[in-house]
Amino acid sequence: MNTFEYAPVIKCNRSHVAAVDQLFPKEKGRIKPIFEIPLRPSTTSIDDHLRSAMAALSSRVGGGDFFFDPYGFLPDDTVQGHSAAQLAIVQASKLGATVICGLENQGASTQFIARKAKETGRGLAFRVPLDLIAFESEDTWEEIFSLSGDVGLNGDEIDLLIDFRSVSDVSIDAIREQVIDFLTMRPRSFVPRTVVLIGSSALPSVSTIEKNGGSSVRRREYDLWASIQFELGDSYSLAYGDYGIVHPDLIISGPNKNANGKIRYTEGPFLHYFRGHALFDPEGDGFGQYRQIAKRVVESSAYQGRGFSAGDQAIYDCAVGLHGPGNLATWVRNDLNHHLTYVSRQIQVVKPRLIRADSLRDVNAIVSAS
Repeated sequence: MNTFEYAPVIKCNRSHVAAVDQLFPKEKGRIKPIFEIPLRPSTTSIDDHLRSAMAALSSRVGGGDFFFDPYGFLPDDTVQGHSAAQLAIVQASKLGATVICGLENQGASTQFIARKAKETGRGLAFRVPLDLIAFESEDTWEEIFSLSGDVGLNGDEIDLLIDFRSVSDVSIDAIREQVIDFLTMRPRSFVPRTVVLIGSSALPSVSTIEKNGGSSVRRREYDLWASIQFELGDSYSLAYGDYGIVHPDLIISGPNKNANGKIRYTEGPFLHYFRGHALFDPEGDGFGQYRQIAKRVVESSAYQGRGFSAGDQAIYDCAVGLHGPGNLATWVRNDLNHHLTYVSRQIQVVKPRLIRADSLRDVNAIVSAS
Protein backbone atom coordinates (compact mmCIF):
# COMPACT_ATOMS: atom_id res chain seq x y z
CA MET A 1 0.00 0.00 0.00
CA ASN A 2 1.24 3.49 -0.73
CA THR A 3 2.22 5.93 1.99
CA PHE A 4 -0.04 8.93 1.58
CA GLU A 5 -0.47 12.33 3.18
CA TYR A 6 -3.40 13.53 1.07
CA ALA A 7 -6.80 11.88 0.60
CA PRO A 8 -9.03 14.01 -1.65
CA VAL A 9 -12.69 13.12 -2.12
CA ILE A 10 -13.20 12.42 -5.84
CA LYS A 11 -16.66 11.96 -7.31
CA CYS A 12 -17.13 8.77 -9.35
CA ASN A 13 -17.52 10.68 -12.59
CA ARG A 14 -15.30 10.33 -15.67
CA SER A 15 -13.96 13.91 -15.63
CA HIS A 16 -13.12 13.74 -11.91
CA VAL A 17 -11.47 10.34 -12.26
CA ALA A 18 -9.53 11.57 -15.31
CA ALA A 19 -8.09 14.42 -13.22
CA VAL A 20 -6.46 11.80 -10.99
CA ASP A 21 -5.30 9.70 -13.93
CA GLN A 22 -3.49 12.68 -15.44
CA LEU A 23 -1.42 13.40 -12.35
CA PHE A 24 2.34 13.10 -12.73
CA PRO A 25 3.62 9.83 -11.19
CA LYS A 26 5.20 11.47 -8.15
CA GLU A 27 2.00 13.29 -7.19
CA LYS A 28 -0.16 10.25 -7.92
CA GLY A 29 1.99 8.25 -5.52
CA ARG A 30 1.44 10.76 -2.72
CA ILE A 31 -2.34 10.54 -2.58
CA LYS A 32 -4.94 7.94 -1.74
CA PRO A 33 -8.16 9.19 -3.36
CA ILE A 34 -11.53 8.72 -1.73
CA PHE A 35 -13.69 7.77 -4.70
CA GLU A 36 -17.26 8.54 -3.73
CA ILE A 37 -20.58 7.72 -5.34
CA PRO A 38 -22.06 11.23 -5.76
CA LEU A 39 -25.55 12.23 -4.75
CA ARG A 40 -28.10 10.93 -7.27
CA PRO A 41 -30.03 13.40 -9.46
CA SER A 42 -33.78 12.98 -9.10
CA THR A 43 -34.05 12.32 -12.84
CA THR A 44 -31.60 9.40 -12.79
CA SER A 45 -32.60 5.86 -11.85
CA ILE A 46 -30.70 4.00 -9.16
CA ASP A 47 -29.65 1.41 -11.74
CA ASP A 48 -28.27 4.03 -14.15
CA HIS A 49 -26.54 5.89 -11.31
CA LEU A 50 -24.77 2.72 -10.19
CA ARG A 51 -23.79 1.80 -13.73
CA SER A 52 -22.43 5.28 -14.51
CA ALA A 53 -20.45 5.61 -11.29
CA MET A 54 -18.85 2.19 -11.54
CA ALA A 55 -18.00 2.71 -15.20
CA ALA A 56 -16.16 5.89 -14.22
CA LEU A 57 -14.29 4.07 -11.45
CA SER A 58 -13.43 1.22 -13.80
CA SER A 59 -11.99 3.72 -16.29
CA ARG A 60 -9.05 4.45 -13.97
CA VAL A 61 -5.62 3.93 -15.44
CA GLY A 62 -2.32 3.36 -13.69
CA GLY A 63 -3.72 1.74 -10.55
CA GLY A 64 -2.78 2.93 -7.07
CA ASP A 65 -4.47 2.50 -3.69
CA PHE A 66 -7.82 4.14 -3.15
CA PHE A 67 -10.71 4.36 -0.73
CA PHE A 68 -14.28 3.79 -1.89
CA ASP A 69 -17.52 5.08 -0.38
CA PRO A 70 -21.02 4.35 -1.80
CA TYR A 71 -22.08 7.60 -0.10
CA GLY A 72 -24.66 8.69 -2.69
CA PHE A 73 -26.89 5.66 -2.17
CA LEU A 74 -29.52 5.61 0.57
CA PRO A 75 -29.81 2.44 2.71
CA ASP A 76 -33.03 1.41 0.95
CA ASP A 77 -31.80 2.04 -2.62
CA THR A 78 -31.97 -1.27 -4.47
CA VAL A 79 -31.20 -2.66 -7.92
CA GLN A 80 -33.16 -5.80 -8.83
CA GLY A 81 -33.79 -6.49 -5.15
CA HIS A 82 -30.16 -6.04 -4.08
CA SER A 83 -28.70 -3.16 -2.05
CA ALA A 84 -27.13 -0.64 -4.46
CA ALA A 85 -24.49 0.25 -1.86
CA GLN A 86 -23.51 -3.38 -1.40
CA LEU A 87 -23.34 -3.98 -5.14
CA ALA A 88 -21.05 -0.97 -5.48
CA ILE A 89 -18.84 -2.21 -2.62
CA VAL A 90 -18.46 -5.63 -4.27
CA GLN A 91 -17.42 -4.08 -7.60
CA ALA A 92 -15.05 -1.58 -5.99
CA SER A 93 -13.42 -4.30 -3.88
CA LYS A 94 -12.61 -6.23 -7.06
CA LEU A 95 -10.83 -3.10 -8.30
CA GLY A 96 -8.65 -2.93 -5.18
CA ALA A 97 -10.52 -0.53 -2.90
CA THR A 98 -10.17 0.04 0.80
CA VAL A 99 -13.87 0.18 1.60
CA ILE A 100 -15.42 2.90 3.74
CA CYS A 101 -18.09 2.45 6.36
CA GLY A 102 -20.07 5.65 6.86
CA LEU A 103 -21.32 5.75 10.44
CA GLU A 104 -24.37 7.85 9.56
CA ASN A 105 -25.74 6.74 6.23
CA GLN A 106 -25.20 3.04 5.56
CA GLY A 107 -27.60 1.33 7.97
CA ALA A 108 -27.64 -2.44 7.65
CA SER A 109 -24.75 -2.32 5.16
CA THR A 110 -22.21 -1.60 7.92
CA GLN A 111 -21.77 -5.26 8.86
CA PHE A 112 -21.57 -6.23 5.17
CA ILE A 113 -18.89 -3.58 4.56
CA ALA A 114 -16.87 -4.69 7.58
CA ARG A 115 -16.95 -8.32 6.46
CA LYS A 116 -15.93 -7.34 2.93
CA ALA A 117 -13.00 -5.35 4.35
CA LYS A 118 -11.81 -8.38 6.31
CA GLU A 119 -12.20 -10.57 3.24
CA THR A 120 -10.09 -8.29 1.01
CA GLY A 121 -7.30 -7.89 3.56
CA ARG A 122 -7.00 -4.17 2.79
CA GLY A 123 -8.45 -2.91 6.04
CA LEU A 124 -11.48 -0.77 6.72
CA ALA A 125 -12.04 2.98 6.80
CA PHE A 126 -14.62 4.67 9.01
CA ARG A 127 -16.00 7.98 7.79
CA VAL A 128 -17.09 9.99 10.82
CA PRO A 129 -19.13 13.23 10.57
CA LEU A 130 -18.47 16.15 12.88
CA ASP A 131 -21.62 15.75 14.96
CA LEU A 132 -20.60 12.24 16.06
CA ILE A 133 -17.31 13.69 17.29
CA ALA A 134 -18.80 16.73 18.99
CA PHE A 135 -21.78 15.13 20.72
CA GLU A 136 -21.38 11.34 20.73
CA SER A 137 -17.64 10.78 20.94
CA GLU A 138 -17.66 7.89 23.43
CA ASP A 139 -20.41 6.05 21.54
CA THR A 140 -18.59 6.65 18.25
CA TRP A 141 -15.37 5.09 19.51
CA GLU A 142 -17.36 2.17 20.92
CA GLU A 143 -19.04 1.59 17.55
CA ILE A 144 -15.73 1.73 15.69
CA PHE A 145 -14.04 -0.56 18.21
CA SER A 146 -16.91 -3.06 18.32
CA LEU A 147 -17.52 -3.26 14.57
CA SER A 148 -13.79 -3.74 13.92
CA GLY A 149 -13.55 -6.42 16.59
CA ASP A 150 -16.61 -8.27 15.32
CA VAL A 151 -14.80 -9.09 12.09
CA GLY A 152 -11.32 -9.47 13.61
CA LEU A 153 -9.74 -6.21 12.48
CA ASN A 154 -7.10 -4.48 14.63
CA GLY A 155 -6.40 -0.76 14.92
CA ASP A 156 -3.52 -0.98 12.46
CA GLU A 157 -6.02 -2.14 9.83
CA ILE A 158 -8.36 0.81 10.41
CA ASP A 159 -8.38 4.26 8.80
CA LEU A 160 -10.33 7.06 10.43
CA LEU A 161 -11.74 9.70 8.05
CA ILE A 162 -13.09 12.68 10.00
CA ASP A 163 -15.31 14.60 7.60
CA PHE A 164 -16.34 18.20 8.36
CA ARG A 165 -17.89 18.69 4.90
CA SER A 166 -18.36 22.45 4.29
CA VAL A 167 -16.33 24.56 6.73
CA SER A 168 -17.14 27.96 5.22
CA ASP A 169 -19.07 29.17 8.27
CA VAL A 170 -17.74 27.14 11.19
CA SER A 171 -15.51 28.02 14.13
CA ILE A 172 -12.07 26.57 13.49
CA ASP A 173 -11.12 26.98 17.15
CA ALA A 174 -14.20 25.06 18.34
CA ILE A 175 -13.70 22.21 15.86
CA ARG A 176 -10.02 21.96 16.67
CA GLU A 177 -10.80 21.37 20.34
CA GLN A 178 -13.52 18.84 19.50
CA VAL A 179 -11.20 16.84 17.24
CA ILE A 180 -8.35 16.83 19.73
CA ASP A 181 -10.68 15.76 22.55
CA PHE A 182 -12.06 12.98 20.35
CA LEU A 183 -8.63 11.65 19.40
CA THR A 184 -7.47 11.60 23.01
CA MET A 185 -10.51 9.49 23.97
CA ARG A 186 -9.62 6.53 21.77
CA PRO A 187 -9.09 3.17 23.49
CA ARG A 188 -5.40 2.85 24.43
CA SER A 189 -5.04 -0.44 22.58
CA PHE A 190 -6.68 0.87 19.41
CA VAL A 191 -4.38 3.02 17.29
CA PRO A 192 -5.72 3.71 13.75
CA ARG A 193 -3.15 3.31 10.99
CA THR A 194 -4.23 6.64 9.47
CA VAL A 195 -6.32 9.63 10.57
CA VAL A 196 -7.54 11.93 7.77
CA LEU A 197 -9.21 15.33 8.28
CA ILE A 198 -11.55 16.27 5.41
CA GLY A 199 -13.38 19.52 4.65
CA SER A 200 -14.23 22.04 1.95
CA SER A 201 -14.60 25.79 1.48
CA ALA A 202 -15.57 25.57 -2.19
CA LEU A 203 -18.52 27.70 -3.25
CA PRO A 204 -21.74 25.89 -4.23
CA SER A 205 -21.95 28.21 -7.28
CA VAL A 206 -20.32 31.32 -8.73
CA SER A 207 -23.56 33.31 -8.67
CA THR A 208 -22.20 35.66 -6.00
CA ILE A 209 -19.18 36.60 -8.14
CA GLU A 210 -19.44 39.45 -10.65
CA LYS A 211 -19.76 38.28 -14.26
CA ASN A 212 -16.37 38.25 -16.01
CA GLY A 213 -14.85 39.00 -12.62
CA GLY A 214 -13.04 37.07 -9.96
CA SER A 215 -12.95 36.23 -6.29
CA SER A 216 -10.92 34.16 -3.84
CA VAL A 217 -11.96 32.05 -0.88
CA ARG A 218 -9.74 30.98 1.97
CA ARG A 219 -9.28 27.23 2.16
CA ARG A 220 -10.42 26.97 5.76
CA GLU A 221 -10.15 23.17 5.73
CA TYR A 222 -6.41 23.68 5.18
CA ASP A 223 -6.24 26.12 8.10
CA LEU A 224 -8.18 23.66 10.27
CA TRP A 225 -5.95 20.68 9.42
CA ALA A 226 -2.81 22.78 9.96
CA SER A 227 -3.96 24.13 13.34
CA ILE A 228 -4.78 20.63 14.62
CA GLN A 229 -1.54 19.11 13.32
CA PHE A 230 0.41 22.03 14.79
CA GLU A 231 -1.13 21.55 18.24
CA LEU A 232 -0.68 17.77 18.21
CA GLY A 233 2.93 18.02 16.98
CA ASP A 234 4.61 14.65 16.58
CA SER A 235 2.10 12.83 18.82
CA TYR A 236 -0.25 12.33 15.84
CA SER A 237 0.38 12.36 12.10
CA LEU A 238 -2.74 13.63 10.34
CA ALA A 239 -3.34 13.19 6.62
CA TYR A 240 -5.09 16.03 4.81
CA GLY A 241 -8.33 15.67 2.88
CA ASP A 242 -10.61 17.94 0.89
CA TYR A 243 -13.26 17.90 -1.84
CA GLY A 244 -10.97 19.25 -4.53
CA ILE A 245 -12.52 22.27 -6.22
CA VAL A 246 -16.20 21.33 -5.76
CA HIS A 247 -18.72 21.73 -2.97
CA PRO A 248 -19.35 18.55 -0.92
CA ASP A 249 -23.03 18.44 -1.89
CA LEU A 250 -22.42 18.59 -5.63
CA ILE A 251 -24.99 16.69 -7.68
CA ILE A 252 -23.58 15.68 -11.06
CA SER A 253 -26.28 15.88 -13.72
CA GLY A 254 -26.70 17.07 -17.31
CA PRO A 255 -25.81 20.57 -18.56
CA ASN A 256 -27.32 23.36 -16.46
CA LYS A 257 -28.92 26.01 -18.64
CA ASN A 258 -27.73 28.64 -16.15
CA ALA A 259 -24.12 27.46 -16.08
CA ASN A 260 -21.34 30.03 -16.37
CA GLY A 261 -17.83 29.67 -17.69
CA LYS A 262 -15.31 29.50 -14.83
CA ILE A 263 -11.87 28.30 -13.87
CA ARG A 264 -11.08 27.43 -10.25
CA TYR A 265 -7.40 27.71 -9.43
CA THR A 266 -5.62 26.81 -6.19
CA GLU A 267 -2.65 28.82 -4.92
CA GLY A 268 -1.34 29.13 -1.38
CA PRO A 269 -4.19 28.94 1.17
CA PHE A 270 -6.70 30.20 -1.43
CA LEU A 271 -9.04 28.87 -4.09
CA HIS A 272 -9.30 31.55 -6.79
CA TYR A 273 -12.37 31.86 -9.00
CA PHE A 274 -12.12 33.31 -12.51
CA ARG A 275 -15.72 33.71 -13.64
CA GLY A 276 -16.96 34.25 -17.16
CA HIS A 277 -20.62 34.54 -18.15
CA ALA A 278 -23.55 32.40 -19.33
CA LEU A 279 -22.48 29.44 -21.43
CA PHE A 280 -25.78 28.69 -23.09
CA ASP A 281 -26.89 32.20 -24.04
CA PRO A 282 -27.75 31.92 -27.77
CA GLU A 283 -26.40 35.44 -28.30
CA GLY A 284 -23.18 34.84 -26.37
CA ASP A 285 -19.83 33.25 -27.21
CA GLY A 286 -20.56 30.01 -25.34
CA PHE A 287 -17.52 27.91 -24.58
CA GLY A 288 -15.38 30.23 -26.65
CA GLN A 289 -15.19 32.49 -23.59
CA TYR A 290 -12.79 30.00 -22.03
CA ARG A 291 -9.97 31.43 -24.15
CA GLN A 292 -10.28 34.75 -22.34
CA ILE A 293 -10.79 33.15 -18.94
CA ALA A 294 -7.69 31.00 -19.48
CA LYS A 295 -5.70 34.10 -20.48
CA ARG A 296 -6.74 35.77 -17.23
CA VAL A 297 -5.43 32.78 -15.29
CA VAL A 298 -2.14 32.63 -17.19
CA GLU A 299 -1.59 36.36 -16.70
CA SER A 300 -2.37 36.24 -12.98
CA SER A 301 0.27 36.10 -10.25
CA ALA A 302 -1.29 32.82 -9.04
CA TYR A 303 -0.43 30.87 -12.22
CA GLN A 304 2.24 28.22 -11.60
CA GLY A 305 3.43 27.75 -15.19
CA ARG A 306 2.54 25.43 -18.03
CA GLY A 307 4.82 22.61 -16.80
CA PHE A 308 3.34 22.51 -13.31
CA SER A 309 0.59 20.01 -14.10
CA ALA A 310 -1.46 18.60 -16.95
CA GLY A 311 -4.21 21.03 -15.96
CA ASP A 312 -1.86 24.00 -16.16
CA GLN A 313 -0.67 22.90 -19.58
CA ALA A 314 -4.29 22.70 -20.76
CA ILE A 315 -5.03 26.19 -19.41
CA TYR A 316 -2.04 27.58 -21.28
CA ASP A 317 -2.87 25.74 -24.51
CA CYS A 318 -6.41 27.12 -24.44
CA ALA A 319 -5.20 30.66 -23.70
CA VAL A 320 -2.87 30.71 -26.71
CA GLY A 321 -5.20 28.84 -29.05
CA LEU A 322 -3.33 25.53 -29.27
CA HIS A 323 -6.54 23.62 -28.66
CA GLY A 324 -10.26 24.26 -28.43
CA PRO A 325 -12.11 25.46 -25.34
CA GLY A 326 -13.59 22.07 -24.53
CA ASN A 327 -16.69 21.69 -22.36
CA LEU A 328 -17.66 21.73 -18.68
CA ALA A 329 -16.17 18.28 -18.09
CA THR A 330 -12.88 19.45 -19.63
CA TRP A 331 -12.59 22.27 -17.12
CA VAL A 332 -13.53 20.17 -14.11
CA ARG A 333 -10.68 17.85 -15.11
CA ASN A 334 -8.22 20.72 -15.66
CA ASP A 335 -9.12 22.60 -12.47
CA LEU A 336 -9.06 19.47 -10.33
CA ASN A 337 -5.82 18.15 -11.80
CA HIS A 338 -4.06 21.43 -10.96
CA HIS A 339 -5.57 21.41 -7.47
CA LEU A 340 -4.51 17.85 -6.70
CA THR A 341 -0.99 18.54 -7.93
CA TYR A 342 -0.67 21.77 -5.96
CA VAL A 343 -2.05 20.40 -2.69
CA SER A 344 -0.07 17.16 -2.78
CA ARG A 345 3.15 19.21 -3.07
CA GLN A 346 1.97 21.75 -0.52
CA ILE A 347 1.28 19.13 2.16
CA GLN A 348 4.68 17.52 1.60
CA VAL A 349 6.37 20.82 2.40
CA VAL A 350 4.12 22.15 5.17
CA LYS A 351 3.44 19.07 7.29
CA PRO A 352 7.03 18.53 8.51
CA ARG A 353 7.17 22.21 9.50
CA LEU A 354 3.97 21.88 11.52
CA ILE A 355 5.19 18.76 13.30
CA ARG A 356 8.62 20.20 14.12
CA ALA A 357 7.47 23.73 15.00
CA ASP A 358 8.15 24.89 18.55
CA SER A 359 5.65 26.84 20.62
CA LEU A 360 7.13 30.17 19.57
CA ARG A 361 6.30 29.59 15.91
CA ASP A 362 2.98 30.87 14.62
CA VAL A 363 0.93 28.30 12.70
CA ASN A 364 -0.51 31.09 10.56
CA ALA A 365 2.99 32.03 9.43
CA ILE A 366 3.67 28.44 8.35
CA VAL A 367 0.39 28.18 6.44
CA SER A 368 0.72 31.57 4.76
CA ALA A 369 4.27 30.81 3.67
CA SER A 370 3.03 27.83 1.65
